[in-house]
Amino acid sequence: MVPESSPVPFQTLSWVVYCLLIAALLSFALTRAILATHECLWPIGWDLLRDVGMGQTLVEGRYPEDPILLGETLWYNPLTGAMLALGNILSGISMPRLGVLLGPWVNLAAPLGLVIFVTLLFGRAAGLAGMCIVFFGKAATVPIWVHFWYSPWLFPSLYGAGIMLLLFAVYYKALERRSYAGHAVAGLLLGLVFMAHTAPAVVAGGALLVCSAWEIVCLLTGCCADQEGGKADRALGRRKALKVMTTFGLMLAVAFLTSLPYTGSILWNYQFRVQSPAPSLFALDYVLLEQLPDRLVEALNWRNAFAVLGAVALLYRRDRAARLGLCWTLTVVLLFVQHYTWQLLERRFAILVQGIVPGHHWSIHLTAVRAMLFGVGVSAAGGLAADAVRRLCSVILRSAPASRSFPVFRQGLMFVAACVAGLLVYAMNPLTTHLDFQKPDMTLYHEYHQRSMPLYEWILENTPPDAVFICHEDEIAVTIVMPAARKLLFPPYIYCNPFVDPGPLSYVNRILVEPAMAGDAEAFCAERQKYSAVYMIMREEELIDPPAPFNALFEEVYRAERLVLFTARPCT
Repeated sequence: MVPESSPVPFQTLSWVVYCLLIAALLSFALTRAILATHECLWPIGWDLLRDVGMGQTLVEGRYPEDPILLGETLWYNPLTGAMLALGNILSGISMPRLGVLLGPWVNLAAPLGLVIFVTLLFGRAAGLAGMCIVFFGKAATVPIWVHFWYSPWLFPSLYGAGIMLLLFAVYYKALERRSYAGHAVAGLLLGLVFMAHTAPAVVAGGALLVCSAWEIVCLLTGCCADQEGGKADRALGRRKALKVMTTFGLMLAVAFLTSLPYTGSILWNYQFRVQSPAPSLFALDYVLLEQLPDRLVEALNWRNAFAVLGAVALLYRRDRAARLGLCWTLTVVLLFVQHYTWQLLERRFAILVQGIVPGHHWSIHLTAVRAMLFGVGVSAAGGLAADAVRRLCSVILRSAPASRSFPVFRQGLMFVAACVAGLLVYAMNPLTTHLDFQKPDMTLYHEYHQRSMPLYEWILENTPPDAVFICHEDEIAVTIVMPAARKLLFPPYIYCNPFVDPGPLSYVNRILVEPAMAGDAEAFCAERQKYSAVYMIMREEELIDPPAPFNALFEEVYRAERLVLFTARPCT
């Protein structure tokens, strides 16, 4: 930031220029995102369709029902579904379409959260450089699900991380002022993060716990240079440490109450007993153990060199802002190490350990940490360059620059370094040429994504909420039945409630599907009687020569986009 000794008009002007520059970057990215997605009617990712299903249960007044398992309650974070449901009620726009429309706007929370956090703690130059990494630091070959960046498509893992960074900024100011109100606001944000996505909530909880513990140790021992009172007044330190513990407890209490619409159902119905580890152990190929050598080679680049410099700068600073940044970094690194350790235990020793969330989410947070450290490193490099110029002037001209003007010169050089770094990052990955920011080929887009729409809409309008669907393919189950919040007889493992044992679900699926395909009316009806309505979705190519026994138990009710919907005939 501009030093206090700088003239007030210069301070004001520099802040105005900085805010305009940040606003220009945000507007540029937002415009590109809207242009790329405004014609699309259906989300590209399966995860958002799960949120659409959650929104459907809210619209139909069935919350906190599990959208896809009959007789169960929710297990997934409901904030995105709640936003979609509210938008649907207010506008009448379908929730899949709303998911597309909201993506460019809601995802601004990621770069905005980072720039607020980094600017507040480490200055404007660091904030600008960090934001440039968020916008332009993802290479086109890196999957969109493993990087902290600005995406046109709505991802709770991204905007949830943005809210987490805003939480860090609020917590920093609350800790600095020993404020009960500030900690209450931080608790509200922590609960909101948990409602959005579990991964940023775990990271935030771990980082804030470590940071608070560090603060308490500093107050009790007087070992930190920035602690007021130092070693002279241990009694004062103990009182302040007690207040830190009290305010931290207040923050956790507010977070718990805020998250009850989500956690209440899990606590009451499942007591957090995990029956199926599959959802939490899923990991994209990009972060599998065998891919780790490739990831380490990718990490050898100039951007990460500046990030390492940023880490050194934080270790050198030893103030409260640096401690919070280091605590966040340490938490994410430990979670990433845990992810690879769990894989190693499973593959080398056949030891299966329950995870927290799919491992690629820790990659998102590692790149978020990298953005902060990159910004700090670039800013530090600019400061070191200014110090070198000052020493050079002292040697050559035998007089150092005026002490009053040098801080302004130093700040200006740091900002120039941030601008140069940002331009270099942009030159390597221009947003205008990034695939996700290009308008898609609508013919291909329809073929791969929007084909689900007619059957999805028919199911919404013509089937009861407790209707049970049989799908032989996960893609059909996830893209048609799940967003409609109708029940799947046997959901895909990674989208199945982890607090429900999948074994009985597999058995029920077998004793209903096998008699149906074999035409065993007696066995089929014995199980079918348990459900109000049973449907089956098949592809047209599977029905070139449908077996007669199957036709005796099911009748066709709808056909669209090479998909056919059958309903089970009444059993007499």
